[in-house]
Amino acid sequence: HMMKFHQNLVQQECKVKNNKYLELETKLKKISNLSKKQIQKIIFNLINLDKNDLNILFDLINQAKSEIKKCKICGYYSSDDLCLICTNEMRTNKIIVVEQSDDIDRFEELKIYDGKYYVFSSLYNLKQNNDSFNKDFDKLLSLINKDSEVILALKSSMEGILTMQYIKKLITEKYKNTNIFQLSMGLPYNASVEYIDPLTLKQSLLNKSKI
Repeated sequence: HMMKFHQNLVQQECKVKNNKYLELETKLKKISNLSKKQIQKIIFNLINLDKNDLNILFDLINQAKSEIKKCKICGYYSSDDLCLICTNEMRTNKIIVVEQSDDIDRFEELKIYDGKYYVFSSLYNLKQNNDSFNKDFDKLLSLINKDSEVILALKSSMEGILTMQYIKKLITEKYKNTNIFQLSMGLPYNASVEYIDPLTLKQSLLNKSKI
């Protein structure tokens, strides 16, 4: 009886997940860092929205898509060509290198950092073409000098660690005495800034280690 019950549940789920559902699920999978459960939750929440609210939401998304751009210097989301952080002359000669724009928000919320940022979205991969990495690095290099302090805050995965080591190697080839740090090693393996709680992130920044 229990097996038959589960079979019925699976059949019902297949009926619910018609072609349009599966198509929507496939599209949402292209959004990075979303789990299958999160995708399903988004879909069911959208389906349960009032049609008028849904139209308003889609209009706002379209407006955001056309009005929000990436800062030409650091890659942070901005309504102008240059973001407020890059144009702030009070900011110090420090750069935190992050993986995504959202990571900048996480550091800004700590209210303990007064430098700038760079979104380094291309991790180095030994098995693939690294043109995107090279473009990212060239841009980063143009933002620093021999007196800069660079803090590498990429994901603590094998790829992230390799990328940070390679960035460090390339920077020191040009600026031998540049101070290069990474977030403290108290972070768990494969942790990214996005999922670190504020207290741990604050401590990892305050206790950053030189590499």
